[in-house]
Amino acid sequence: MLTDKQLADAKQFIFRHGRLLDRKYFLFHFENGSRQAVLDVLGCYQNNDGGFGHGLEPDVMCPASTAICTEVAMAYLDDLGIVEGKIVDDMENWIIATQQRDGSMLHPKSDLVAYPHGPWWENDSGSGLALAGFLGKWGRGTPEFFAQSEQALATRGIPDELGKYDYPLYMYLRHSPGAEDHRDALTRVREMIPAMLDKFAPHHPLFVFPYRWYSADLDRDLVERQARAAIADLQEDGGLMIPYDLPWWRPIWTLQLLVSLKSHGLIG
Repeated sequence: MLTDKQLADAKQFIFRHGRLLDRKYFLFHFENGSRQAVLDVLGCYQNNDGGFGHGLEPDVMCPASTAICTEVAMAYLDDLGIVEGKIVDDMENWIIATQQRDGSMLHPKSDLVAYPHGPWWENDSGSGLALAGFLGKWGRGTPEFFAQSEQALATRGIPDELGKYDYPLYMYLRHSPGAEDHRDALTRVREMIPAMLDKFAPHHPLFVFPYRWYSADLDRDLVERQARAAIADLQEDGGLMIPYDLPWWRPIWTLQLLVSLKSHGLIG
């Protein structure tokens, strides 16, 4: 579905405008690049406490560990198939130590606001359920950790309509150790995914992780329709058109689109 020329143009755009992480990640997925090279660069965003910061989520530039930057790191690690080792052990320890009794994550606002940031990140990102979902998927975490995550789920509840930032619900309901107890809630969330994709079509959420994990529960026709719409938004410079005036996101979203298309066999 994506042509060789579009892939080549997108590569040029990513290598011109992206970060070292983006370039290594592209090489890993499309040119037999090293998984370890990606991991080495990703490790530069990890702090001594085990959490991730330093702008791994580009709208949060503070060096301190945050839940959202750690969530992004988990998405990379999951995609790379790295679910053990020191980088994961240290990260898991940070997540468990940082979780609050109500299942939320400690949010270092005073650290965050001292550096360039999007004002929407001044409040708790709500990443706790996403972090718990990844740990559940990897067979990690502790009973106490997941018990407190259940409190966060009860506080958040299941919405009547799925928003584009409600993916932590899906991650948790699908992968937590108590997933069997949440079967009905997960079914409700799954049923709302197509409407969410239509409502937020300019964001192409199905092709930007961790949103793209939704695709495991969607039929092929829907995925292909969403893919055609995303490919149509690739611009002459090779980058994906995005709905925000935040140009640093274009190479990241472009690359994640390519990786997603590859995973569905939609390149070439």
